[in-house]
Amino acid sequence: MDRRDKGKGIDRSNQYRALRKTNLKEVYIVRYADDFKIFCRKRSDADKIFYASKSWLKERLSLDINEDKSKVVNLKREKSDYLGFEFKLFKKKKKYVMKSHMNQQARKRVQKQLKNQLHHIARPKEHGNQAKEIGLYNSMVIGIHQYYGVASNINLDCKEIAYPLKRFISYKLPTKKNGKVLNQFLRNRYGPSKEMRWLNNIPIIPLNYVRCRLAVPLSEGTRQYTEEGRRTIHKKLTMDTIILQRLMRSSNYERSIEYIDNRISKYSAQKGKCAVTGIYLMFEEIHCHHIIPTHLSGTDKYNNLIIIHKDIHKLIHAVEKDIVLKYLYRFSLTEKQLKKLNGLRIKAGNSVLIV
Repeated sequence: MDRRDKGKGIDRSNQYRALRKTNLKEVYIVRYADDFKIFCRKRSDADKIFYASKSWLKERLSLDINEDKSKVVNLKREKSDYLGFEFKLFKKKKKYVMKSHMNQQARKRVQKQLKNQLHHIARPKEHGNQAKEIGLYNSMVIGIHQYYGVASNINLDCKEIAYPLKRFISYKLPTKKNGKVLNQFLRNRYGPSKEMRWLNNIPIIPLNYVRCRLAVPLSEGTRQYTEEGRRTIHKKLTMDTIILQRLMRSSNYERSIEYIDNRISKYSAQKGKCAVTGIYLMFEEIHCHHIIPTHLSGTDKYNNLIIIHKDIHKLIHAVEKDIVLKYLYRFSLTEKQLKKLNGLRIKAGNSVLIV
């Protein structure tokens, strides 16, 4: 029987030890789309596997490798790049440890993109659009932290990138050092930073307030395409920052700043789940509902907003029998969930649904 180690997967260490005593070559493959790395213990094995891989791709798939990017590298002597990262082995006592960074190309690109966005903040194209530009800048920073945060030296990389950006913010933007962070996610993640700045009461989050985090390992059953898979992912993640970024970028800035900020705060507080059904929501499924509708004098305040599935939103406002039945059958709501739904329908000025 396979022995499992507290969710870390099947323990095959005994099998690996036995295989190392054979003539088989020990290799580790890391792949993303058509970009991959093969790691070996010996240079002689690496040379043979490089030649074999090149021949197999050509003969079996009629694919040519990129000669400029494809080569055998000794990580004890040289750096290697992969998907925007660079890594190299360093000796620590009697062992070698891996140190990783954003690669040089990624650092230059990130610095240029963030500086351009700061120029948009300083000179927004349209009057009153500054809040949108700050939101885009913040989402870019969160994305950088989310993607490159697994690099062991990400704090050093971001400190280097941030230096000219901090000077620009200090001299070109009329920012303040004190203010309130209403967004719960930003407050929890960046609130303790002394380098947070405010422009017209909107926080600009600091790029260099970051530290290395462990990558979440994929395990059997971890898939975002099923409810069980999403539940597994969310157990490992405190918050889906990719969706948070998309919420920031897709905000309807014809709405009030209070609504925009509170919608994201509600998503964070509900941990990405629908308030009625409790299911984890994909980006396309997220709707923000006014508990007391705006046409009944409802406000954009935090306590008057709730995050729900887009079809639950339709059920709250539906009055036609065919539409009500269509979505009721889809969700198969429990008695408790139906009670929550009816509570929202009453406050929206609609009748109670009876199943």
